[in-house]
Amino acid sequence: MFRHWRIGVDEVGRGALAGPLVVGMFVLYKKIKHPLFSSFKDSKKTSKKERVRLYELFVKWRHDGLADFATARISPKLIDKTGLSTCGRIAVHRLCKRMSLPAKSRILLDAGLEAPASYVLQKSIVRGDETIAEIAFASIVAKVTRDREMQRTHRLFPQYHFADNVGYGTLAHRKAVAAFGVCPIHRRTFLRAYLQSNS
Repeated sequence: MFRHWRIGVDEVGRGALAGPLVVGMFVLYKKIKHPLFSSFKDSKKTSKKERVRLYELFVKWRHDGLADFATARISPKLIDKTGLSTCGRIAVHRLCKRMSLPAKSRILLDAGLEAPASYVLQKSIVRGDETIAEIAFASIVAKVTRDREMQRTHRLFPQYHFADNVGYGTLAHRKAVAAFGVCPIHRRTFLRAYLQSNS
């Protein structure tokens, strides 16, 4: 048992041209003996198949009462309205409330994210997803959740190839925007900035 829960937080979708920002929180209640804790990778360095396998492992840990996790989704509309930094804070605040974290929780966040000020033991860590297992696990939870949403969105807007690019600015995605314009899940502020920088 830990004296305090071990909590990691990370975000995915920050640089995408379309789709939500998704922030994941992973809470480890008890010490788990598993090779993953010495060989973990963040979501950007794992294959889709491996991420899904790990997500299913986390579901088992949750079922066994060893850990828990959750995600908070921020819509493209709110991203356009308030900006990414504010949206990241909103998402973390939602997760702290949803997971009923005690005030003395030690929250480790990837750089750029912050929890409510009442959590005095929080720490933001540069490249935390590469050095802290709980942050890497939060990244995987967020990535799997967001990818699944973008797969569903692809069925509504197949012309943008969201099943392949999950909202990022690939060549096929950019060509689709040029041909069809924007759809409801595009981040208009991102597209304007992107087009200006590439004009």
